[in-house]
Amino acid sequence: MNKVLKYFFQSIAYIFHPLLLPTYAAIVLLLANPYAFAHIKGGGLGIIPLVFILTFFFPVFTLFLMKKLNFVDDYYLTSQKQRFMPYIAILIFYIWAYLVVRKQYLPPIMNWMMLGSCLAISFAFIVNTFLKISIHALGAACLAAVAIAAYSFALQPFNAILIIVLLACGLVGSCRLYLKAHVTEEVYAGYMVGFVGMMVANWFV
Repeated sequence: MNKVLKYFFQSIAYIFHPLLLPTYAAIVLLLANPYAFAHIKGGGLGIIPLVFILTFFFPVFTLFLMKKLNFVDDYYLTSQKQRFMPYIAILIFYIWAYLVVRKQYLPPIMNWMMLGSCLAISFAFIVNTFLKISIHALGAACLAAVAIAAYSFALQPFNAILIIVLLACGLVGSCRLYLKAHVTEEVYAGYMVGFVGMMVANWFV
């Protein structure tokens, strides 16, 4: 049973990898109101690979290079010290993604989602000096904030999607604790920094 739970929570950690969550957030917004993206080529579906490439593929490839060049010891970034350079690289790609998304004339909520992600990572970079916060929890909080905001943006039935997202985000925190990747305060700090990043972004969009 313990082995099954371990595999389950490891799967959750991979499925809800922090770098995948902006892509999931974009999908949530598209599901909430596909009509708001109707002017985009492909009916809005074209924005999903764009977000995926800029916020997942490029950062992961950069992390791969850092590992090969021995700038980091492992891909899990288990120590605070190892997270310094990856944070900077990820932030650069996320700022790039935000600037690209802004030029697509998308709904303001999409710009807010990308800016909030940038701010959350910036805050995490600062907090990392004092505490190794859970980036999984940070990403989950950003996704939850997007789903909550999308509730008023939605023109489609959205209750089920909102519930699934909130349950999944709670599961992510449980996953990090069960796998002993973080202690409780690091998970709570991740959630808090994620929500704060999204709230601060609301002032600028």
